Amino acid sequence: MSTLILQHVGQKNGVDVYAPMEPDDAKLINGHDVLVCELKAGKARRTALQNKSLYQYGRLVADRLNNGGITKQVYFDKKQVDCEWTTESVVEDIWREIQFAMFGHRKTSHLETDQISKVYDQVSRILSENFSVRQEFPSRFNGMYDEA
Repeated sequence: MSTLILQHVGQKNGVDVYAPMEPDDAKLINGHDVLVCELKAGKARRTALQNKSLYQYGRLVADRLNNGGITKQVYFDKKQVDCEWTTESVVEDIWREIQFAMFGHRKTSHLETDQISKVYDQVSRILSENFSVRQEFPSRFNGMYDEA
């Protein structure tokens, strides 16, 4: 495990800005305005932002499927019935099935950060080819990410 020492150097657009420091320099300023980070080796797991975006994606896909008249077939009282899609059913029945087929993980928290986009690419292709449903993955960069 490595240690990275960052010194507060100001703000830009209301966000604190830090710059790397040498360990000897950090001793000179006696820890004032210093951020110490422990770096671990290994692959990063999916982030909280990716998780929020995944569930927002599920909601948006559910809306597109429902608005397109594409229902989910379920069995109720031994009869096959149509049911509307929900955020949860998209995430559970579409996303997690593809995720498990690709990476063998049932939990999204077990995915690495780069695997989220790989699952999205497959889900997006399948929905587009089979149901003509296209939905961009929400992010703060495309203006689709909802902070709520």
